[in-house]
Amino acid sequence: MAPPQLVDVTGVDPVDELHEGAVRFGQALTEAVQHRVRAADGVVGRACRAGLDSSAAVVLAADAGTVDAVTSTAPVLV
Repeated sequence: MAPPQLVDVTGVDPVDELHEGAVRFGQALTEAVQHRVRAADGVVGRACRAGLDSSAAVVLAADAGTVDAVTSTAPVLV
C-alpha cells in the first residue's frame, strides 16, 4: 500500500447544499475504507467502541472483504 499523501484541496469546488456535501463525503469515505481493505487482500481486523464512526467503517469495510471486529463499550465518566 502506498504511504498517505497530502491532497491539495484548494481546487475543490465548495457545495451549496448540505445534501450534496454529505453525498460527496460518503463517496470519499467509502472509497478510502474499501481501498484499505483491498490493499490488505480483503481481510481486516477492527477494534470498535461501538460508536458511529467505527461502526460505519466496519460496515463499509465488510462490503469490500472480511472484517474480524471486536466491540467494546467505554465506561461513562460522570
